[in-house]
Amino acid sequence: MNVVDLIAGIDAPNGTWDHYKVWRNIRSSMGTIRDEFKSAISVSGVPACDLHTWGSVLSAAVEIEVVRCLNKARNIWDGDGGYAGYSFRRQAARSPTLCFHAGTGAMTSYWE
Repeated sequence: MNVVDLIAGIDAPNGTWDHYKVWRNIRSSMGTIRDEFKSAISVSGVPACDLHTWGSVLSAAVEIEVVRCLNKARNIWDGDGGYAGYSFRRQAARSPTLCFHAGTGAMTSYWE
């Protein structure tokens, strides 16, 4: 089970899971993304039938901003500092692309 599935509510964890509280808090903090999301990407002059060619660029921008917004909302999902050593990271071209992990080491998903 990866963090993206957990946040989306797919295979929601049992309430007795050790990390259930932080999962619930992260899920609650997802609402802050729409208020904090920023992107300099502007699409104009592209016919609607060709918008699919922007898919990778737009996906990368969304992934980067979701990570930035969730890390900025730490006071919501980690109010007591119990996960101070953890952060969200984006890992391009790998699955899952959004990971929640400890420290500054290898990109290992905390919930895989």
